[in-house]
Amino acid sequence: MKTGHGVRLIMLLLIMSLLSPAAVIAANETGDKSQNQDQKKAPFGVDVSLYFWGASLASSLETPYADVDVDYSLSDILKDIKMCATGNISVSYNDWYFLADIVYLNVKPDATDTVAVSSPPLPVPVDVTISGTADIKTSMDTFVIGKRFNENFPWAVFAGVRYFNTKLDMEADAQAINLPPPYNIPYHYSDTERDKWVLGTIGGEIKAPLTKSLELGITADIGFGDRDFDWEIVPLLYYKFNKMFSAAAGYRVVNVYHNRQDFKLNLVEQGPVVGVNFSF
Repeated sequence: MKTGHGVRLIMLLLIMSLLSPAAVIAANETGDKSQNQDQKKAPFGVDVSLYFWGASLASSLETPYADVDVDYSLSDILKDIKMCATGNISVSYNDWYFLADIVYLNVKPDATDTVAVSSPPLPVPVDVTISGTADIKTSMDTFVIGKRFNENFPWAVFAGVRYFNTKLDMEADAQAINLPPPYNIPYHYSDTERDKWVLGTIGGEIKAPLTKSLELGITADIGFGDRDFDWEIVPLLYYKFNKMFSAAAGYRVVNVYHNRQDFKLNLVEQGPVVGVNFSF
């Protein structure tokens, strides 16, 4: 009897010694999982992004007086730029977030050209030298509220408004160069045009994790108003250095159609995007 009790006691201690580490490991894994879930589901967060958008600009403008086509390359913009500010801030709470994206550009191009003008009662064409400058200020500001879904393959939908504000200050001087005095009197022209409009915006975003640090994302939206329309698409490749710092590179295309009573504007801005993001 004593021997049987001793064997059973040894077997019981052996089973307990085998089960104890497993129980500790299971408890630790459960604690780690819950801790990771708590870390993943931090209720409040702030993200600040600063980026450079190397956009070229192509536009067509229809007015009662003339139709104007503009093709403004990135090198032209960099040469004539006075100020540029681009960035966004996102404030999130659980799966909901608010995003404000700001794009501001101020360029001042100038040009001089000689054109032949033929108009009655002139018997022959007249060469006219025209020199002018244009101070262009434009901003495109987007404010949206969105909701994120699916932590493993994240995607989101958002809705809000996009605000446009443009101001154009023009000055030009013209003078005939093949007419004798007093017919070659110089002519000076100056004008200021300003317009503002707001579009409703809806869109979505999807991200596909490629590696632990690398992620591919695509954001697209459309805007609509009374007689206006715009669309945007932004594919980006994200690289995460740590929890607080990441970088992104990609391409951004924005197409804007603005229809006002006295002119119609079709504007396309597109080019590479590079930036950094700070998460808090």
